[in-house]
Amino acid sequence: MAKEKVLKIVKSKTFLGIVCFILGGSIMSDSGSVLELEESVKVLNQEVAEKDSKIEELEAKVEEAKPWFDMKEEERKAEEARIAEEKAKKEAEEKAKAEEEARLAEEKKKAEEEAKKQAEAQKYETGLTYEDLARNPSQHMLKYVKFEGKIIQVMKGDGYTQYRMAINDDYDKVVLIEISNDKLVNGNILEDDYIYIKGQFLMEQTYKTVLGAEMTIPAIVVDEFSF
Repeated sequence: MAKEKVLKIVKSKTFLGIVCFILGGSIMSDSGSVLELEESVKVLNQEVAEKDSKIEELEAKVEEAKPWFDMKEEERKAEEARIAEEKAKKEAEEKAKAEEEARLAEEKKKAEEEAKKQAEAQKYETGLTYEDLARNPSQHMLKYVKFEGKIIQVMKGDGYTQYRMAINDDYDKVVLIEISNDKLVNGNILEDDYIYIKGQFLMEQTYKTVLGAEMTIPAIVVDEFSF
């Protein structure tokens, strides 16, 4: 590239010299000075020879400098490769960082959900017994409880179903439980089913037995149950 540029500059100057010579020759010819014209031709030829010599010298220098130009090109390419490598490395590090942050966020979310689930389950661990609810209903109103027992009566309602349940299969410890129908996704609860419940004690409920006697028992709204 540098060599071609040098040759272009020198040749353009040579061309200008020849044009000047022709113009000058025309003028001298008109004056009849032939000897002066011949002398000018000699001088011009000498100048052309000197320029040719300089061109050869420049060509040699360009050829000699070629390894330098090549080395610079290699260094440039090496620098570009290094920058590209650093960019790729940085992008890989940022991607790994983002993936790690996403993983930690997911783990945090799962841990929070698990903690919430445990806290939700723990709130029913009040230790309240049937005797606590029956003896001091106003003291324990709206507190969470958990029991297990046998279903001894089913009473369907509008959007919910009520059941009388004998805690631990003890007919002297009967509670009234209420379960919304949308929780019965695995099927209805039937008489003689044995279930586990978690819920909230609301109040006492009074009802009439088949013999006409009134019976007051604790009433619980069930949050979840299992067979």
